[in-house]
Amino acid sequence: METIINKIISIENNAREVLYNTNKEKEKKHEEMIDITNKLKDKILHDANRKVEQLRKRELEEAKAKAQAYITKAEKDLENMKEYSAQHKEKWRDELLKAVLER
Repeated sequence: METIINKIISIENNAREVLYNTNKEKEKKHEEMIDITNKLKDKILHDANRKVEQLRKRELEEAKAKAQAYITKAEKDLENMKEYSAQHKEKWRDELLKAVLER
């Protein structure tokens, strides 16, 4: 009888040890998962921030290119207007003088 009780106690101790080790392993795996999750989250945030910066830089470059195109066109239009006014300056002066004198 005593042998059976000792055997039961031994089995119970072994079961507790197995349960204890299992719980320790479970906690360890849980901590590993938290660590992996945090690293993955940090990587995703880093990648997202890098992508946002790339997009911001590209949009800024595109805006600068558009602005430069507008400036170039405006300068060309201004030059054309100056040339046109220089070509027609005397004609417009004469027409204006004639219109004033005819009043």
